[in-house]
Amino acid sequence: MDIQPDHKITAATNEDHAYRQCSHCVLDTNDDPGIRFDEQGVCNHCHGYEAQLSRLQLTGEAAEKKLTAIVDRIKSEGKNKPYDCLIGVS
Repeated sequence: MDIQPDHKITAATNEDHAYRQCSHCVLDTNDDPGIRFDEQGVCNHCHGYEAQLSRLQLTGEAAEKKLTAIVDRIKSEGKNKPYDCLIGVS
């Protein structure tokens, strides 16, 4: 799901007492009573994450250089060690 940065986000007021859940993630008004939603029901936390991600995400040659440096470092640090494997954990 692509989150549009120009969406208006409105706050849920205490008078509403309406339960709402983000249409993009699992956060809801029980998790964060101050959570806000845009017209599509996407919360302010998702919008904040997308804004951070777009600033930090590398593409093209810069991404290739960074990945190559990481692989080189892993190979160098693992040289002559008893195990030769890599496990990706998210």
